[in-house]
Amino acid sequence: MAIQQVEDDGTIWFFSDADSEKNKEIEDGNWIQLLLMNNSSSAYLCLFGIAGIITDIEKLKKLWNVFLKTWFNEGPEDTNVSLIKITPQNGHYRDTKNNKIISTFKIAIGAIMGKEMDGAVEEKMII
Repeated sequence: MAIQQVEDDGTIWFFSDADSEKNKEIEDGNWIQLLLMNNSSSAYLCLFGIAGIITDIEKLKKLWNVFLKTWFNEGPEDTNVSLIKITPQNGHYRDTKNNKIISTFKIAIGAIMGKEMDGAVEEKMII
């Protein structure tokens, strides 16, 4: 799934098949864990929050883009299209201060020298 929009308040939006397993899971229990990563920068984000299924046609139209037609042939009016709205409650991120090669090098040097190398920034978030 690809993020369609992140609002200023942290709300995250995804398109989803209305009859998907993911939507069924959300209907059974709306607490979620969302894991995101950026491989090129070795940044990781883990969010915990509340998910909801939204079928509002105006919101579907607002977030619609041409690439979604691959999955939803009839556009935002497709009867099988829905949005998943994630409202984060808290989370944790880890961001390396350097790229992967330097971070790996620091880990190796730290192991050899027996000391921790300054290689990342970590923070817990309460939203």
